[in-house]
Amino acid sequence: MALSDGRARWAAAAAAAKELNRIEDVAARYGVALRRSGHELVGLSPIKPEKTPSFYVDPRKQVFKCFASGEGGDVIALVQAVEGGTFADALKILGAETIDPATLERLRKQSEAKRVEIEREDRISKARKIELARGIWRAARPAEGTIVETYLRARRVDLDAIRELYGFTVPPTLRFHPGLDYEHDGVTHHGPAMVGGLYDYKSESLCGVHRTWLLADGSGKAKLPKPKKALGVLMGSLAPLTPERTNAVLGEGYETVLSVVGMLARERRPVAAWSANSLGNLAGAGLGRGRPHPQIEGKRLGSIIPDPERPGIVLPSCIRTLTLLADADGDIPSTEALMERAEAKYMAAGKEVSTAWPPVGQDFNDMVMAA
Repeated sequence: MALSDGRARWAAAAAAAKELNRIEDVAARYGVALRRSGHELVGLSPIKPEKTPSFYVDPRKQVFKCFASGEGGDVIALVQAVEGGTFADALKILGAETIDPATLERLRKQSEAKRVEIEREDRISKARKIELARGIWRAARPAEGTIVETYLRARRVDLDAIRELYGFTVPPTLRFHPGLDYEHDGVTHHGPAMVGGLYDYKSESLCGVHRTWLLADGSGKAKLPKPKKALGVLMGSLAPLTPERTNAVLGEGYETVLSVVGMLARERRPVAAWSANSLGNLAGAGLGRGRPHPQIEGKRLGSIIPDPERPGIVLPSCIRTLTLLADADGDIPSTEALMERAEAKYMAAGKEVSTAWPPVGQDFNDMVMAA
C-alpha cells in the first residue's frame, strides 16, 4: 500500500537527514571526542554525564549506542536524545525538514554506492577474520590433559561426571593453544589459551574462535585487562559443548554452561549444551525502545520484543525443551529484559522455554565455586 502524501514527505525528510549528516559528525557537534575502538568509535556520552566512555558509534551502519543512558539508533534518534525534542525538531536541526526530490535522489544514489562498497569491504574483512580464526583452531590441540583441563577443574566444573556421562572429559569443541599473541589497550602478552570453536548454524563450518588466556599453571585466567576475546563471525555463531538432544541448556560463557552440565551429569541427566558467548547473541536484537530502567535514572532497558531479522544464535530444530541460564552478577533489570526477549524468541521457534537464575550476585560457575 502506498504511503499517504504526508507520511511520504516525512519518510523523504528522514532519508534526507541521514544522507546529509554523518552520525560521527553530529556527535562531534555535541562535543564528543571519538576515538577508534575496533570498527567502532567511542567517547563520552553527550546524553548523560559520565567519567568512563560508553558512547559507541558504528560509522559503517551509521548508528549509535549510549550505555550510560540506554539510548541508541540512527542520527535522528541521536539528535532527539540530546535535544529532548520531537522527530520534527530533529529533522529541522539536521537541515532536512524540506528537501527537493532531485537532491534527495542524488543523495540516495550516493548512499547506495557507498553501501555497496561497505558491503564489499565487510565481506573481505569477514573472510580474513574467519581464516585467522581457522588458523588458530588448526594450531590448537585437544584440551584433555592440558592446562585447559586444569583450569576447568580449578573452576570446580565436574569433569569426572561429564566423562562418565558423555565419554569425554573436556568437550572436543574446546582446545588448548600453547601460545597466542594478545593485545588490548596497549597491553601485549603471549601465552597459553583455551580456544573454543564457533560454528555457523547454517553451514556448520567453523566461523570463529573464542579465546581465554590462562595462567601458565592453569590455575586461573591470565592477569590481563580483558582475558577473553572472540575472533571471526560472532553474532549467530554456535558454540556447542555436548551432542544434540531434545532437552537443552544455553548460557553466556563456557564456565557457566559447563558448571550446569556437570551438575546435571551427576544426576545422570544428559542435555544438549551451548555457550552463546554474549548476552546479545543469546537474546538476539530487539525491536523498538525498552521501558525505563527502574533503578537508573535516564537509562532504558533493552526491548523485550525480538527482531526476527537479527535473531542472534539460532538453535537446531530438534530442541524441544530449552533452559536459559541467566547471570545474576550484573545489572539485574537489564539482564531480565534481555532474557525475556530471548524467551520470546525461542518460544516463537516452537520451543518450551524457561530461565534458571543463580543467587543474586553470582553466575552458575560462582554458585558451584561457592558450594
